[in-house]
Amino acid sequence: MSRRMRVAVSATGLCIVAATASATVTQVDGTIVPISDVGTPCFAATPPTCGMFNFFKCHGEEPPAVAAPGLDIIGDAAEQPQIFIPNTATPVIFEDLGEGAGFENSFGWYNVGDNVSTAVGRDANLHPVLGCGTAMNATGDATHHKGNTAYYLVNSEETVVTGCGGVGPGTISVDFAQERTAGRYKGGFIAFYLITPEDPANPGNRLPNRRNCGDFKADPASTPANLSLFGRIYFTEKDLNNDGDFVHDLVYKSKATAKGFLFGFEDLFRGGDNDFEDMLIRVQGLTPPCVPQAEVCDGLDNDCDGLIDNMDPDLQGVGTACTCDGIALTCDNGPRQGVCQVGVTACTSGSITCHGTGTPSTEVCDNIDNNCNGVVDDNIPMGAACDGPDADLCKEGFFVCQNGMTVCSDNTGNNVEVCNGIDDNCNGQTDEGNPGGGGTCGSSIGVCTPGTFQCQMGVLNCVGGNQGGPELCNGLDDNCNGVVDDMVVNVGQQCGTTNVGECDYGQTICVSGSLQCAGAIGPSPEKCNGLDDNCNG
Repeated sequence: MSRRMRVAVSATGLCIVAATASATVTQVDGTIVPISDVGTPCFAATPPTCGMFNFFKCHGEEPPAVAAPGLDIIGDAAEQPQIFIPNTATPVIFEDLGEGAGFENSFGWYNVGDNVSTAVGRDANLHPVLGCGTAMNATGDATHHKGNTAYYLVNSEETVVTGCGGVGPGTISVDFAQERTAGRYKGGFIAFYLITPEDPANPGNRLPNRRNCGDFKADPASTPANLSLFGRIYFTEKDLNNDGDFVHDLVYKSKATAKGFLFGFEDLFRGGDNDFEDMLIRVQGLTPPCVPQAEVCDGLDNDCDGLIDNMDPDLQGVGTACTCDGIALTCDNGPRQGVCQVGVTACTSGSITCHGTGTPSTEVCDNIDNNCNGVVDDNIPMGAACDGPDADLCKEGFFVCQNGMTVCSDNTGNNVEVCNGIDDNCNGQTDEGNPGGGGTCGSSIGVCTPGTFQCQMGVLNCVGGNQGGPELCNGLDDNCNGVVDDMVVNVGQQCGTTNVGECDYGQTICVSGSLQCAGAIGPSPEKCNGLDDNCNG
């Protein structure tokens, strides 16, 4: 059975009365629709012969047998709603999900109540969105549509989906706020239409001598030129269809998109093959006739009290805590940083936004962005000098901010006191404890005897014992190197009595522990030889 909708205009506006929906939709002959390619009802258990099943699966509307809570092709099929309010806060998205027909059809919208039953009315009041070859310009003529080309696909084909094929382009958005400004959208309900090139005089076949395209314009390339492309038209408002009570449009509420509806069309007169995937379209951004529900922020009167969004005290979803970072929600006064991201939800232009309420303050070391510049604990001044956890008392660091805590940057390790005349460990004392001292020093070789190291005036000295000295010619090992009278320092001195005449000085040498004069020439008796032998000058 089908569902009926009656539209009446009263002094207060448009009144919608809808009957209760049945579980399934049937044709006038009782056939449950849609049916599969082999003529059986298109239940989820009968793919892949069901074309609509495959189109749904490819576009995220999987039947429940594939992925819950997907669309039930039979159980979710409906003939209502037939009219809608388009979203004017954001563009409405039209998607060509599938074209399972031999005909190339066109799809578009019209204002409910406009004349769309005559050629003149269709030319004036139909607004194409998904075309099959007819161009559009700003003025329109017999072979061109009039409208905004940004909201029209001249040649719409099934949207490309990886693994599912498609040719594309098949997706376009229509800004109904702009369409209202342009005078095409009148601010009320809209409905949709499908035009096929089926020849009324020869059902099941397309119009001859022109391109394969159903449209309300003419084909300039036909033979003869400018033959009409108009075959048959079917409306989502079923009462406008000139086909008895046959069903030509099934409506599904999208499970994959918000405010989305799917329209599956049967483009053959009197029902044809009843597969309803001759042109399958998803439209996002539609609100059906008002059924009271919770008022939410969407630019619509959800609870049907005449008040929209912020004007309605029953508005839900506002005033709750949120983060004004522009990620989960748009920030209507941001996005913001740090503590300034604290906010509450608000309704802005039909969408829930986050309104930041946090205020900046001076940055402190707490791992929080207090001044809201996007950097945590930045530019915090260095503190006083400090000593780290080592054993010394030296202040070799400064108080700094690390990971939200004030810590001392001194990580130099322990300074041990050494013998250098400096207070190495910063305890106020110099060289205390005889650092480095106490060990045995010196030698027991030769004349030397051992002593001990003592820190004196910043220098380690060997104190006590005999440390030896320069090697002298005395039969002793004065320099304690284990050798007696080696490298004696008091040899090589001048010796002898004179160097006058034949006399000459010698040098001292060490012989058996005593100094002797070697090489000296002394005076001798004077001879008659012309020399000063006795060295008396």
